[in-house]
Amino acid sequence: MKAEILQLQPYDNIDSVLDKLGQIYNASRGLTQIQIVWPKRGRVLEDSLDYARIAGWAERHGLQAVLVTTDPAVIRIAEEHQLPFYSSLESIPTNATLRPNRYPMKRSYSQRVLKLAKLRSEHEKLQRPPASWKKNLPLFLFGLAGFLLALYCILPHATIQLQPVMRTRELKLPLWTSNQLNALTMNGGVPSENMTFTISRSATVPATGSIESAGSLATVLVVLKNTCDRTQKIPAGTHLSAAADQPWLFHTLEAIDLAVAGQRATLVEADAAGEKYNLPANTLTAMQIPFNQCIQISQSEVATGGTDGSYRSPCEADYQTAVEQIHADVLADAENIIAEHASLLNYVLPGSFTIGEVLSETLDPPFGYAGDTFTLEQQMEVSFRMISRRNIYNQVKLAFDLFPEEGFVPENNLYDFQIMPDSCSFENDQYHFSVIGLQNGLSGLDVKAISQAVRGLPLEDAVRQIEGTYSADSKPQIEIWPPGFTRLPIVASNIKVTLP
Repeated sequence: MKAEILQLQPYDNIDSVLDKLGQIYNASRGLTQIQIVWPKRGRVLEDSLDYARIAGWAERHGLQAVLVTTDPAVIRIAEEHQLPFYSSLESIPTNATLRPNRYPMKRSYSQRVLKLAKLRSEHEKLQRPPASWKKNLPLFLFGLAGFLLALYCILPHATIQLQPVMRTRELKLPLWTSNQLNALTMNGGVPSENMTFTISRSATVPATGSIESAGSLATVLVVLKNTCDRTQKIPAGTHLSAAADQPWLFHTLEAIDLAVAGQRATLVEADAAGEKYNLPANTLTAMQIPFNQCIQISQSEVATGGTDGSYRSPCEADYQTAVEQIHADVLADAENIIAEHASLLNYVLPGSFTIGEVLSETLDPPFGYAGDTFTLEQQMEVSFRMISRRNIYNQVKLAFDLFPEEGFVPENNLYDFQIMPDSCSFENDQYHFSVIGLQNGLSGLDVKAISQAVRGLPLEDAVRQIEGTYSADSKPQIEIWPPGFTRLPIVASNIKVTLP
């Protein structure tokens, strides 16, 4: 004998029991007995008809269904349907059961039991008194009201047509670039090019340094006249002064012979170097003995050329001042320099103009040479960063495509942008700036908000509500279906808002 055990659970019913019996039967070849073990708690099956269905299933499949239970109620029903039962699995005989004895009921009897159960159910149904229409009237009226309400909510539809309002959509984009970037990126990266050019500029500043030397001698042209009645032979080196009793200041440079009443102009030189010898006119009036009595001196010019030996000369501070002036001039002229090399297809990033390496320079006069002014001329490199306007345009287009605005209808596929110079900044090797993208189109509609605002309103109130919250060039057109409804649907989803 080949037997299988079916352990029932408290939550099983007749359908699950029959399903499990079928699974065991299909999974076991040569099966002759199924031992159905009842749970310790719960009866699982309460109706006698369920036991008859188990007996009928065993009969159809040629198996013996054995119940393992100690529940008196189950045992009583099992006895009615001649189903064998045992108190435990160990008490079930292990010898084989002959096929004619595997199921206690004959097929005709089991069929009669099933028909009897069906007739009993129909009899009980016929014995129930018919329900009064008066009792069902409130339920009918409630259902009818619900149907009419559902019809009122579902049936009406409305279409609101609004005239478009033109506006410009703005989108602020933070962009960046660097020396290493060579392609557009999704996070706002734009490739750029560093342009380098050579320019020459000069600056002249006062010399504030000084150099020391032996100085120079002052000279002046004087006229000597002989007032005596004899010829005067004046040797070179004869001294002149303001008076005979004062120190000698100047001396003659050549020997002079003056006839009676004769006169001659000659150049005299100071006895020593220094600015103090730059005497005013008519200072020299006396000549050394013996010529002081016969020679009359006339000095109509100022003595010049006397120096103390200290001269102004350029120094390092003058050089730095000239460099700063050159840089200031270059930066002030940056726009003109950029305009000479930039084009309409490119944009020069504000603040990117820089002064680079000095290629050559000329100092006039050089350090250590005298001069009242210092002139510095430099040839240097200047550079600025330039971005293609096409690349910026592509970033703006990408941003508008990634962040569409609900209800906004673009007029065309053209975009514009404005670079914000005040937003430019440097961070390490990156240059950051912002762009405001612009796109023309029709004003966006908040369809859900409009539908919610006018649902259930009378037609004229809905028109006023829309005109008060949505700026339009003309009065909105509202169509309601079916004709005759004077209110908009109370369901917002039945209201459609469109633009022509």
